[in-house]
Amino acid sequence: MISEKVELEKVLQLIRNEIETSEVAKKISELDSKLVELKKAVEGIVIELTYIKSELKDLRENSREKRAVLRPKEGEGIERIERQVKAEEAKIDTIKREKSEVEKKAEKVEEAQKKDDKDLIICD
Repeated sequence: MISEKVELEKVLQLIRNEIETSEVAKKISELDSKLVELKKAVEGIVIELTYIKSELKDLRENSREKRAVLRPKEGEGIERIERQVKAEEAKIDTIKREKSEVEKKAEKVEEAQKKDDKDLIICD
């Protein structure tokens, strides 16, 4: 009986060990699959970060180019201002010409009215 009991205990211990090892194997398998998923996710993140890094580099280069374009060289700034001054002077000249033309027309109208007034016969 004792030997049978010992044998039963050994068999039970073997079964327990088998169950534990199979559970450990399941957990190891689950963890391994999760590790593979995490590895894929990390690789995806690395790809995204690489893409973002290249985009940032392009944006920085473009902004440097824009700053270079926006900053006029010394001569260009003066020339641009001179062109603006000339354009404004041309506008002023045009306005003066138009004003003198309007004044001449006004004088002609006044003269015509004076002639008309002289030609009128006032009857009482």
